[in-house]
Amino acid sequence: MAPEQDIRNLIDRAAAAGIALRPADITVETDPGSELLGELVIGGMPADDWLTAMTME
Repeated sequence: MAPEQDIRNLIDRAAAAGIALRPADITVETDPGSELLGELVIGGMPADDWLTAMTME
């Protein structure tokens, strides 16, 4: 899936959980030394992990 579609899906999942995300909040890791290279990241954290952490009760 293209990064733009992945970002849209993440924003939609966050919205369903009551969390407002903007595309500017999400980046694709580009640091070649990072173990997250090519993954979606929010605040230095893998985006899926971030969303899970924000929705845990």
